[in-house]
Amino acid sequence: MLGQAQYLVPFEMQDQFDVLHSSQDVSGQGTVIIVSDREGSKHSENWGRAIKAIASELAVSKNISILAVAHIQSVPSFLRSFVRKLIKRDRTDPVLLDWNGQFNRSYGVKPSLVNVLVFSTEGKLLLHIADSTIKHTTLESIKICLNGLTICE
Repeated sequence: MLGQAQYLVPFEMQDQFDVLHSSQDVSGQGTVIIVSDREGSKHSENWGRAIKAIASELAVSKNISILAVAHIQSVPSFLRSFVRKLIKRDRTDPVLLDWNGQFNRSYGVKPSLVNVLVFSTEGKLLLHIADSTIKHTTLESIKICLNGLTICE
């Protein structure tokens, strides 16, 4: 995790429905943030469903927030409303729109992959996974982190 922020960085971002979300919304909760660029977004919904299923099985499920973030820094300003409309059309769950690349700068988001960031209730980064394929062992690592909200490898 060298070069990555070790805690959840403060953020404020709108989703595709123009609703403002911030790090304050998840303060004191275990938090999973699923970040992907255009290529990675092909797999992010599947990751989100799998992680929500895992979280729902846990006793601590009411204390876990799951956020999706679109890493779209490279989108030119004149195309932003078009991209927002595409995401609105394709996704019913909120997707935070990271126009400035804040999550990429803070956590070294790997391009073309789904990046899963798991944070403790204190905001400490416990796990960063970057992959396109959902593997059982990866889901187990996420489950262990969420269940104990301790540092995982």
